[in-house]
Amino acid sequence: MQTKKTFPVVLIWLFLFLSYPTLNLQGQNDNTYQLSWRLSGTMGGAGLAGSGLAEYLKHRKDTLTHTQIELHNAEDIWWPDRISTRYWSPTSIKLSDIGMTTGFAMPLSMLFDSSIRSEGWEITGMYLQTFLLTYTLTALTKEITKRSRPFVYNPHA
Repeated sequence: MQTKKTFPVVLIWLFLFLSYPTLNLQGQNDNTYQLSWRLSGTMGGAGLAGSGLAEYLKHRKDTLTHTQIELHNAEDIWWPDRISTRYWSPTSIKLSDIGMTTGFAMPLSMLFDSSIRSEGWEITGMYLQTFLLTYTLTALTKEITKRSRPFVYNPHA
């Protein structure tokens, strides 16, 4: 029973020990966010290049014809995707769009705080880098795998 009491104490001491260098350095810089042109430029450039490649691949691929769509059978696809072929609804699409729009707009709400607004360029840069890299990873994965979305198999979609 002694181990149950000492384990949380050890965790707290370990956390304090590991966070001490961070706590000690906080007063040395007034800026919360620091961007370097080298790292930010590399990440932004990779995001732009990857996004461009994804768009190029997207416009190059052949779209499915109505005949190909009609030949798709939900029983022929991987079982986790098969589940989602049965759950299509216009309400879900609207809720998904609201979630996506909120996800884009939410970081901008941080600009209401004056201390964050003073570093608006840094936050905007990080937002753009995050957006570009996320889009690049998602779009390239979709284009490289060339996999039909599960709703292609739903006749009501």
